[in-house]
Amino acid sequence: NPAGNWNRTLVASDSSNPLNTTIVDPDKDTVNVEAWWEDDGTKHKSLLRGKPRVKGGVFETVRYLDGEDEDVLVCESKFLPSEFESSSSSFKHGSVLWKFRRVA
Repeated sequence: NPAGNWNRTLVASDSSNPLNTTIVDPDKDTVNVEAWWEDDGTKHKSLLRGKPRVKGGVFETVRYLDGEDEDVLVCESKFLPSEFESSSSSFKHGSVLWKFRRVA
């Protein structure tokens, strides 16, 4: 991770009562995180808000085990720019898909 090491623990409730908390991220920014489990506890979704460097944009992440290979953790991440930022802002919509394979 270019921003440094960041140990993560996936803690959340179901979608009807999401967990809301404040954390300090690897950049030392204090941000708000909302997280919950979906699809009968098989998908973990989180929204990270309040990062000053992206002027109000939201990072949305979904993590789940691959349906064809349960040794693969899939992580879909999107950046959603703030609706209040001008269209000329340097912060545009973006997405990335990571796949992590468990090694024994």
